[in-house]
Amino acid sequence: MTEQKKPIADEIESEQRALIEAQGRYTSVFDANRAAQDGLRVWGWMHRKPMEEDETITKWLARYFDEKPCYPDGSPVAWRDEVTVETPYDSESGTLQGIHYNSGPVKILSFVGVDHERLVRYNPETDTLKRPTPPAPDADGVNTCEGDTVYIAPEHEHDCGKGLSQLHGEAGLAGVKYGKPYEVRSLYEHNGQKFARLANLERPWCPVSWLTHCAPDSFEKLRDDICEMAEASADGASMREWSDRLTALIERG
Repeated sequence: MTEQKKPIADEIESEQRALIEAQGRYTSVFDANRAAQDGLRVWGWMHRKPMEEDETITKWLARYFDEKPCYPDGSPVAWRDEVTVETPYDSESGTLQGIHYNSGPVKILSFVGVDHERLVRYNPETDTLKRPTPPAPDADGVNTCEGDTVYIAPEHEHDCGKGLSQLHGEAGLAGVKYGKPYEVRSLYEHNGQKFARLANLERPWCPVSWLTHCAPDSFEKLRDDICEMAEASADGASMREWSDRLTALIERG
């Protein structure tokens, strides 16, 4: 039991004794326990630490006053968080519903299971707690992740090559060419909107909704598709001729 919790636990214990001794008003520890629980329910509501329906005093104390594991940014986990425990060997994810404490640093996290709780070992010295990555849908609704290969969506073709001032602060696409693939270097959120930084010398960035995972159609793509079809076709010679004609048209601009 931590030092932070002791004063509250002592107060509860003394209140139980006082209730039992108060002119025979309560005839059992159970009755006193119930009265103390009702009192704590009011105290918790007043101090923004509400006690859930049918929650025991022990669980309520653990939920608010036991030292909780923390995310890398230092914020503690909370009940019903979707948590991922990353170890040097694998990872486990689930909805947190409780914590079993040991004498050492290792804690056992209780995740919601199908018929019973699912226990996951967490060692803060070697493991990392992570929140689930929120979705970042592109222009087609496909979730975008770091390392993905993306393209500027057709509806933003006219924005390619423009800088921050030209795009009125909505994006910075200097050096970006339409139809060229780019790797998503990182994702971040600003004012509730998802943005992506693309791997390029000019460090371009834009809303994720401006991107697509599908290569836009172009003369170059059509030529490459014809070349692939020619290799698998019995009439490959004539199809290669079409490819050469397309190449000549592309080079002439």
